[in-house]
Amino acid sequence: MSHKIRRVISDQSVTFQKALQVQSVLAKAGHRAWFAGGCVRDALLGRRAHDYDLATDASVQAVAGLFPQTVLVGEQFGVLRVIHEGEEFEIAQFRKEADYADGRRPNLVEPGTPEQDALRRDLTVNALFYDPDQQEIHDYVGGIKDLEAQTLRAVGDPLVRFQEDHLRILRAVRFRSQLGFQWAPDLIEAIQAKAPLLSKVSRERVRDEYLKLRRGEAFGLVKRSLVEFGLLKTLFPTLQFDPARFQEIPSKLDEAAWWELSLWAFLSGSSWQSSIDEVVGLKLSKQEQRSLVQFMSWFEPQLRWTKESTGSLIERSFQVGARDGLVMWLEKNPGFLSHEGRLREGLRRHSLPPAPWVRAQDLPDLKGAELGAELKALYHRQLEELDANADESLLRWRQRRREGGVG
Repeated sequence: MSHKIRRVISDQSVTFQKALQVQSVLAKAGHRAWFAGGCVRDALLGRRAHDYDLATDASVQAVAGLFPQTVLVGEQFGVLRVIHEGEEFEIAQFRKEADYADGRRPNLVEPGTPEQDALRRDLTVNALFYDPDQQEIHDYVGGIKDLEAQTLRAVGDPLVRFQEDHLRILRAVRFRSQLGFQWAPDLIEAIQAKAPLLSKVSRERVRDEYLKLRRGEAFGLVKRSLVEFGLLKTLFPTLQFDPARFQEIPSKLDEAAWWELSLWAFLSGSSWQSSIDEVVGLKLSKQEQRSLVQFMSWFEPQLRWTKESTGSLIERSFQVGARDGLVMWLEKNPGFLSHEGRLREGLRRHSLPPAPWVRAQDLPDLKGAELGAELKALYHRQLEELDANADESLLRWRQRRREGGVG
């Protein structure tokens, strides 16, 4: 039975206004069309929604016939995306589901009522609908009460919800990280009991969910739970994670989540190579893999990089991930390098790679590999010469070196 709550959702964002236009097209065609899920939750919390999804009694074919631009993303689930004024909005038919044989997708999907649609969802706070025409919230599962109590509660039995779709275990952690809400006691018990199911989830799905989880403003509330509930051990069976060894990396890059995870494992006692390999196993992109290796290269046990020149280290720091890793290593090992002060000053001055002062045309007497090696040495010297301001100083240094006066 629907619990209707008279409450106007006021959102002046351009995206919401476009979403309202899409909803209006469906409503004028005689279809029931309500906002659904996370956008309703976030609006009631006064948070900016990232996506605006609609649920409707219209079929996929009926929706496609009303809009000139659509993308079919799941016809078997009654889902498609409408492109309206340059933005995409997901529209799904009210449906009921059953028989989740593979721990991910239901084998039985049929058109249903709004209440049946609410009952198939994971958490009560994600199962709310908003009818903008009547300005009413439709709550079939007690989601409003849980929002007000700041509690995450499963729709129905959490053990059943997690058995249906194993990734919901990680989603329950993600929403605590994003919202800062407490877990209902039975949800905690279900997370702990069903944690081993995460081993069956594809690495791509785990990767995407962990990244959202790590972005959460309240991540500090869940990082210990990730360890103590056995979630990370299930996902990375060869790695160790000590909550006290977690090191936050203050970077806005999404890739920093993987740097943190790998470093966390290494500092907790996992081997350096496995700390990289297991995280790369999340199907990271080539760029993410490169940046992870650049970041973790400074923590390589043999510390072979400490034999490189200051200029070489500064040049390496221009790679994505490398500067963050080097700065963190220096913070953890103060005074280890004899030239630490000079290196820190070089990092401060050179946040971006400067143009080389000496180019190939300036060295007409050299060719091939010898030319490349000399240009590299001169560029490293340029990065080290913090008080130099002209290419002549480098050329004089080169001349002295050739004459045996500079090592």
